[in-house]
Amino acid sequence: MPLTHLDDGRLLLLEEIGKGGMASVRRVRCLRSGEQRAVKILAPHLSKRGALRQRFLREAQVLKSLEHPGICRVYAAGIDQGLPWIELELVQGQSLHHWMRHHRQPMPPGMAVTAMLGVCEAVAYAHGQGVIHRDLKPENILVDPQERVRVVDFGIARLLDAAGTTRTGIMMGSMGFMAPEQKDDAKRVDARADVFSLCASLGTLLSYRDPRGLDEMLEVLSETVSEALLRVVVRGVASDAEHRHQDVGALIRRLRRAQGELQQAPSPNSLYLPLQA
Repeated sequence: MPLTHLDDGRLLLLEEIGKGGMASVRRVRCLRSGEQRAVKILAPHLSKRGALRQRFLREAQVLKSLEHPGICRVYAAGIDQGLPWIELELVQGQSLHHWMRHHRQPMPPGMAVTAMLGVCEAVAYAHGQGVIHRDLKPENILVDPQERVRVVDFGIARLLDAAGTTRTGIMMGSMGFMAPEQKDDAKRVDARADVFSLCASLGTLLSYRDPRGLDEMLEVLSETVSEALLRVVVRGVASDAEHRHQDVGALIRRLRRAQGELQQAPSPNSLYLPLQA
């Protein structure tokens, strides 16, 4: 029997608004408050795998501990008909990845830096709470109608100094945006892995290039962005974590200095794209 409601009938399932390799996202209506929210539901073929189910539900635990305007809020989590789900704030906008797909061009530097500074502030807060995201990329950064960025998908996040569910030697993350050391052992990475992902994401926005071709991306940037901004990206995607910005606070300070040197020409496009765009 297909699911129509969750949480003992409290949540009415509406249309699907997103789908990834592990889960789908549905719009829902809370029948108690009348509010529309989002629910992420683990894919049926993965729901039978205990470790994945546990990791999926950990996202709810991680998000409940984070209260920041740049991080998507979580309300509840549970399992219905064997399918784990997480009830989330509904962000009425699409991702930075969708922005690039929609416009088919690099993002203007001023817009990209402003967006990523907002992301960095949210990630710095999460790090301060002992949480590393480990899967930062433009697809996991939404933009609301007020053009505020919202970080989502903490499903593979790790609590620092806590016993995680990831075994040593397991690779988790997204190729191109994943720090080299994360490919070897996702469990032992520190905040500098997120620094790599943040700078790979910034480079992608500025170049409209896939960071899996890192050399090509940096070559494009060397011809299109300021030296200060190029230095921020190059340092952030260093293969050796010791050569990167050593924390997100340092990245923020250098990004702000680079931002101060930019000619802030107005962009003809909004950072926000509605869900139906």
